Amino acid sequence: MNFSVILDKNYISRLETLIFSLNKFTSNFNFYILCLDDFTFNYFNAKSNVFTFRLLDLLSKYPELVKIKEERDSVSFIFTLSPFFPSFLLNKFSDLDFICSIDVDQYFFSNPKTIFDLLDFYSVLITPHRFTDRLLKSNYDVFGRYNVSFQTFKNDKVGIECLELWKNQCLEWCFDKVEDELYADQKYLDTWKSIFGNSVYEIENKGVGLAPWNFEDLKIDKRYDGVYVNDDKLVLYHYQGLRVLENGIVYTFLDNYAENNLKPINKFIYKPI
Repeated sequence: MNFSVILDKNYISRLETLIFSLNKFTSNFNFYILCLDDFTFNYFNAKSNVFTFRLLDLLSKYPELVKIKEERDSVSFIFTLSPFFPSFLLNKFSDLDFICSIDVDQYFFSNPKTIFDLLDFYSVLITPHRFTDRLLKSNYDVFGRYNVSFQTFKNDKVGIECLELWKNQCLEWCFDKVEDELYADQKYLDTWKSIFGNSVYEIENKGVGLAPWNFEDLKIDKRYDGVYVNDDKLVLYHYQGLRVLENGIVYTFLDNYAENNLKPINKFIYKPI
C-alpha cells in the first residue's frame, strides 16, 4: 500500500500518529513524503517504510509551479500541489500499482486493504463528505461532494489521466477561498465521475472518511472485532481540528460540527487513542 503526504514540521506528530495507527494492522505499506522544510526532511529521512522528497524535487519536475508559488499564498500553494505529488510518484516509480493521497490528520482503526482491493475494478477512488442532514446543503454548496483526504489513483490510463486533469485544474485556479463555485483543490472532484464514468468509484463504506461533519447521523458501536459505522467496519477516522493544548488538555473541535452522537464517538474513538 502506497501513501503520499505533503507536510511541514507542524504536522510531523500527525503523520507519526497516522503511521503508528496503520502499523497496528499491517507493515505492508510505504509513505512517500513531500517535505516542505528541511526539518521535516531530516526528521523522516532514513526511517523505515518512508521515502522523503524535497519541494525542490517537485519544482524541478514541474517548473510551472515556480511561478505559481510566487503568485499564491502558502496555503493555496500547498492545495495546488495535491495532484502534482502523486503524479510525480507514479512517473518516478513505474512499479507502483497505485498511490493514495491522504491527509495526515487521520487515524486507522483497521486494515485499509479491503478498500484498495476495489482497484481490481476501478481506477480512481474518492471519499464523499456525507454531510449530516443539518449541514448538508450549505456545505455541499461550499465544499463540494467529496473530501480531499483519501483519494487513490491506479497506475493505469484513467488514473494518470485523472491526475493530469486535476493538475491542469489546480494550475488554472486553486485558492483557499470560495469563488465561482470553486473551492481550493476540492470541488474539482465533483466532475470526475461525469468525465471518467464508472472508472471512478465513490467509496460507499462509511468506515472510510468518518469525520466530525458526518458521524452525527450514523450509528457508532463497538463489536468483538472493532468499531463499526452502521454495518461497516471503521477503517479511517478524520479528526480534523483536534489540538493538544497546555497541560495535556485535548480540544476535539467537535463542537464546531456536531451536537449529537458525541458519547459513542468519545467512548470508542477518542478515548482509546
